[in-house]
Amino acid sequence: MELLGAIRHQSNLSTSAERFSPVLRDALHDTLRGLGRNRAFSSTTEKAIELLRQSPYLALRHVSCECHAGVLILRGRLPTFYTKQVMHALLRNIEGVRRVDDCTQVAEHARPRRRTA
Repeated sequence: MELLGAIRHQSNLSTSAERFSPVLRDALHDTLRGLGRNRAFSSTTEKAIELLRQSPYLALRHVSCECHAGVLILRGRLPTFYTKQVMHALLRNIEGVRRVDDCTQVAEHARPRRRTA
């Protein structure tokens, strides 16, 4: 709460971002980035998000991810197991990721009926 009060006070003094004190600007940046997450891990998260957003598979663009203590957490819904495998292939070599916690779900599709003779 103190940070929000300081931000309000600072913004009342000036609406220009350049006038924020460096300490307040960094605190605001950290707050908006994820409430004080480690910057090394937030850059890991940003890299994962960038890779997913650049994918030609549209479903991967809607997967959310965050990284805490080297664990990349993935959430969302994917249409097939194949897209899930593609996602893992995209994210497997990100520096700073020790483990992937995949909480994504694969959509259930109706199975095609087998023809009987």
